Order: sequence, then C-alpha cells, then structure tokens
Amino acid sequence: MSLHGRELEDPELVTLHWNDGGPDGQALDLIARAARADAEMSFGPDLRHPSYERAFLTAQVYTRLRRWNAPRAKGPALAAVITLTSPSERGPIVIDAVVDPDFRSTGVITAAFETLGQSPPEQLGAGGRSVAACAYGSHPAALRTANRFGAQVSAVRDVLVLPSKDDNLRSRLPSGSVHFRAVPTGNAVGGERQQVAWRLVDGDTPRALYAATHRETGDVAGFFALQDRGGATRLVVLGPSVPDAEDETALRGIVGAALPLLWDREDGIVEAVVEQTDVLLVETLRSAAFQHDRTDIVFESDLVRKTIPSS
Repeated sequence: MSLHGRELEDPELVTLHWNDGGPDGQALDLIARAARADAEMSFGPDLRHPSYERAFLTAQVYTRLRRWNAPRAKGPALAAVITLTSPSERGPIVIDAVVDPDFRSTGVITAAFETLGQSPPEQLGAGGRSVAACAYGSHPAALRTANRFGAQVSAVRDVLVLPSKDDNLRSRLPSGSVHFRAVPTGNAVGGERQQVAWRLVDGDTPRALYAATHRETGDVAGFFALQDRGGATRLVVLGPSVPDAEDETALRGIVGAALPLLWDREDGIVEAVVEQTDVLLVETLRSAAFQHDRTDIVFESDLVRKTIPSS
C-alpha cells in the first residue's frame, strides 16, 4: 500500500494514493466517466455534487486487477476514487467511492476498503468517529460492500421525478386545481420531514424556502424548499404549518403551490425526495404524476474497518 507518496517497489493488487483535499485531474476524469455511464440508472451523484468540493482527503485507487475485456496496461491502473468529507468536527465522516466502469465487477472496491480499514490514513486520527455513505439508486455493488463490512442502514428515501407539465395537468392534482400559492419565507415552522442522515450526504446545498399560502384567507398550509441539484430542481416538502400534523389537504396544498415554481425553472428536470415510510407524502406526489426514479440508502458504521462505498 502507498500512503502520502511512499510507494512500494512491488505494489499490491490494490494501492491507495492519498492526497489532501478533493479529487482533481485524473480522479475527476474518472468520476465524469462513471457519471456518464450511470446517468440512465441514477446510480451516482452529479460531478458537481458538493461532497467533492468539501472533501478533506482523496484516495486514488490503483490496481492490477483486470476484467478480460478491460484496457491492457503494463502497471497498476487508476480504477477508483474515494473521498472523505467531514461535515462537522464530531459528526460522522462521509465516504464516497466511485469505480471506473472498465474496472467494475473485479472486486477492486472491496479490496480498497479492506486496505483502508487495515491501514487508515493518519488524517483520520485515532478513531472513535463513525462513518456514513450513501448507495445512490441502491447500487448493487454498494449494497454488497455494505453487507460485507457489516454497515447498518440508517435511512431510506425514494427519489421521484415529474416527467412533464402535461403529465401533471392530467393528474389528480394539477397545479390549477388548488387554491394555494408560494410565498418566499425566511424560516419553516413545520420542520423537516427527512431524517438527519440526508444532511450528511447531501451537504448544505442552498435552498429557497416558501410557505404554501391560501390565496383568499392567507392561511398557511405548510412549507417547502427548492434546491438546484446538479441539473435538476429538487422539491423538498418540509411539512404542514402545525408540526407533526398528518393532513392530506395540507400536503396537497404544499405540492400544488410548488408546481408553478417548478415549471418556471429552466433546467427541465423536476424531482422530489421523500422518506420511504412517509406514505401520505408519497401518495400526494403520485397524485401529481410524480413517478419513482430510484431509492437511496444511507449506511453508517462505528468502525473505520467497516467503511463502505457510495457508488
């Protein structure tokens, strides 16, 4: 194994080269190739995902492992990139791993995490901090690796997309059928509907907060946020104005108020995120023609040797 520039004369099948900060150069090229390969399956975050900019440590994973149809090379080739991000000084370390499409199904990521667990870089300190990672799109390789290292599931969410404005207008909840409008606001009384774990992997992406306000009475049904997420506009329903209230009418008002704003966005892709157990919100979004796109899973572990990849 290689740490901080010290290379062995006879590299192992998997070698980790660590650098401070986020990925650059060849590492970013690899991430871009993987993003293009995974785009149709929604398996990975966009190249502009905030975790890459916030990373305090990056490992370039070199390997001698090859599939029979992989490009030939004399020495070890760059096969994967692992980034470590620390959202807070005492909170979990978020790990993100991306494997080059040409080196998948070779066992390279399992070997890389075994190496990481056995010889963690000195920047991780003496331990004692948990780690977290997300399997975007329930990526099969991430699920297998998580199971291999005994990581525990801490959150599961569904990502839904709205195919078109016409689909919404033909739905049971077209934007013109509700009597609520979106009013910008500085805070949301209703609170978050998503688990804290998502803040770890999503980062603190700026978002615009709105109140869903009745057009005639001025009553507030609830709150929502809009985020720009790598080419998509994401709707996050924060909840009714009365915390913990499960009011179907309020949720319909919130989603209905958000829809006109979503159509005004230029990027075209509209998505919503919802906890898999939030059945009432899932049904409300489906009534507005949102369709299931993928399921994301966050894993957490207390030990470095049980760390897992995200994609």
